[in-house]
Amino acid sequence: MKKNTNLSNELNKLEKKYQKNTLPTDEKFESNKTKYTSEFEKLEKKYNGQLNPKDVVREASNPKSPLHNWFDWDDNEASEKWRLHQARMLITTIKVNVVFNGNAKSYRKYLNVNVGDEKGRFYVPTTIAIKNPDMKSQILQKAVNEIIYWEKCYSDYKELEDVFLGIRKTKKRLKKMKILVPNTAYKELEDVFLGIRKTKKRLKKMKILVPNTA
Repeated sequence: MKKNTNLSNELNKLEKKYQKNTLPTDEKFESNKTKYTSEFEKLEKKYNGQLNPKDVVREASNPKSPLHNWFDWDDNEASEKWRLHQARMLITTIKVNVVFNGNAKSYRKYLNVNVGDEKGRFYVPTTIAIKNPDMKSQILQKAVNEIIYWEKCYSDYKELEDVFLGIRKTKKRLKKMKILVPNTAYKELEDVFLGIRKTKKRLKKMKILVPNTA
């Protein structure tokens, strides 16, 4: 039973990660998210829509910066590498609320993509990334790779066949789009989400889903 419960938890994590873009937050972020978001919008304009963790740390090093209190500045406790990690955490935690067809949903405001061989990887606004064919292809490719890995981990569970079927259908569709071998922002992944929903219903009838996860 414990094994099935763990499987159910993993299934819900997978769906939430890509369909709802939920990310962990903490007390510090929740109490400062307005000023953090506002400051990132300023930095977004300053750096032409391309955020780099190094730039964020440098800007935040100013004690007057609205981002300053997010970071650990005691070098006895935090190295520069740790602060870069903190910068990535903060960037990926910033979200934006969008109302579509009367439904409000929350999405990551920035996505990490390669903007060019010479420039390297940056965080760019999601609204730009999903409209740029190359950037969107990168995002879908990353999602496909993660879901294929997940599929390999749980391929022995017949209860998940609808999920695997959705993955196979999605892989075929993306292959035609020349995306090798999946956020509700991407309708290309609908077969995967459909498979997850069917599987959750089946597991719920089997009384496998744990409370507050369905």
